[in-house]
Amino acid sequence: ATNCLDLKELHLTNCTALTSDGLKDIAENCTDLQTLHLSYAKRFKDEDVQIIAQQFDSIQRVLYKKRLEHLGFSMCRNISDEGIISIGYHLKNLLSIDLCGAWELSDQGISCLVESCQQLRSIDVSGCWELTDKSLKAIADNCLRLETLNLGGCGCVSDSGIALIAVGCKHVKQLGLSACIGITDNGFQVITDNCYNLLSLDLSGSHN
Repeated sequence: ATNCLDLKELHLTNCTALTSDGLKDIAENCTDLQTLHLSYAKRFKDEDVQIIAQQFDSIQRVLYKKRLEHLGFSMCRNISDEGIISIGYHLKNLLSIDLCGAWELSDQGISCLVESCQQLRSIDVSGCWELTDKSLKAIADNCLRLETLNLGGCGCVSDSGIALIAVGCKHVKQLGLSACIGITDNGFQVITDNCYNLLSLDLSGSHN
């Protein structure tokens, strides 16, 4: 943190002993940091996420327009709506967020996040099986520049929600719908009728 001041990316996957205290100096000194991934950080809870969000929203960063743009909490299963809402409040300039496997996340958390972070280009909520079409409506209403959306394993989303994404997010290039058992031929038809920029589509395990 004190010697690598030009650091732009930091990946701390599977650093199980890491706590939010360990990132304080990083946030204060590495003002050019744009990407932070904390996958499998088993100790991280909502209060840790709140601390991180606050640290990376410091006055120093605001003054110098140095904003965190890419944030990952993949498989951090103790994080719920409370932590995600704090991310939306403090880190409004996020371009991508990875919440894969955040089991406790609900429609409320996603809705609050995307209402604040409307510049998001990439959202990964695969494995967040409590999410419904309410989340997809919030994404479609707020993330008009979205290019990548992974909903793998979100079995509660339906054709109606996918239709909202297909119509509202015209720039989507990558769409992950693996194991989305609520998607049928009707949802697939809406995708093919509206997602003209689509480059990648994952329908693995979508039995309907």
